[in-house]
Amino acid sequence: MYTSEGLMAYKPNPKFYLTILNECGYSLEEVLYVGDSCEEDIIAPSQLGIKTALVDRKKSGNEYGQTFSINDISQLCPILGC
Repeated sequence: MYTSEGLMAYKPNPKFYLTILNECGYSLEEVLYVGDSCEEDIIAPSQLGIKTALVDRKKSGNEYGQTFSINDISQLCPILGC
């Protein structure tokens, strides 16, 4: 489990995302970052080349560069192929 406090890097600092990827041994292309905050969970990882899924519970339809938009995390299965 990773936290901003533990990494001493607060979202949307790219160090937060890159440290986790590096420590887990994943490439940018192998990861889907899921979150409900456009500023903290979508914009920064998208700019790094990480695929993102915005959980848009309010169904705003806003675009922040996310790869996918979902209304509920249960919609991740079709994206992940499970």
